[in-house]
Amino acid sequence: MSATGMPWEIVRSTKLTKDGRGVDVITKAGGLWGYSSLIVLMPEFGLGLTILVAGDQRALAELTVRLTSSIVPTIEEFARIETRRAFTGSYFAISGENGLRSMNSSLVLVVNDVGPGISIIAWTSRDVDFLKVYGHLNNMPDDKDAWEARLIPSNLEYDDGTVREEIWRATAIRKPSEDRKSSAWDDYCLTDVDSFSYGGFSIEEFRFVRGRNGEVESVVLNGLRITLFKEKGASQNSGLGKQAMLIQE
Repeated sequence: MSATGMPWEIVRSTKLTKDGRGVDVITKAGGLWGYSSLIVLMPEFGLGLTILVAGDQRALAELTVRLTSSIVPTIEEFARIETRRAFTGSYFAISGENGLRSMNSSLVLVVNDVGPGISIIAWTSRDVDFLKVYGHLNNMPDDKDAWEARLIPSNLEYDDGTVREEIWRATAIRKPSEDRKSSAWDDYCLTDVDSFSYGGFSIEEFRFVRGRNGEVESVVLNGLRITLFKEKGASQNSGLGKQAMLIQE
């Protein structure tokens, strides 16, 4: 898909990522006789390129293809590695003032090799299978293998100099199926709007808190009145790093 916007030329490519996800590539071409140039911006990756060519203008197109097709997959892979290290893990509640782990509220997050953001593979709130509830709220099938819940970064942050909060939002996505015809609306995904709220707070907002050392220490779910704390020393790469939650009354 291509588009134009003063003064940019824009293309959405599905061939740059492993999972075929659409990526916006914002460009501006220019040049004089014998010289050509291209500015490439990819906001999703915070990436910018400037390509300058003297001579055959066909070299510009060739360089653009080679650079973007090699750089983007590499950057995305590094992003997945860092996201997996920082956020992957199991989260549990803390019960009472003694700080004992409670099993009635929990959350398990993983980062897959394909697909956007972070995958929620288990979510329990006060002994309720909240992942199932969230699926019903989004009119997802009863078959848990037919859909998935993911956390998508909103690119909103709060930093008071001591701690930094990153806001992610949950969304429900149908999985491809041989039994179901694909739809143009399968790619519909809201990442900047809260669809469901409780008591004036979004239940889809996940506020990850980083400490002074930059490591993720907790995640706040204001809609469920819950804060989750990450267990120190948990494995960052196993996908089952243990964390804890403190219930806010």
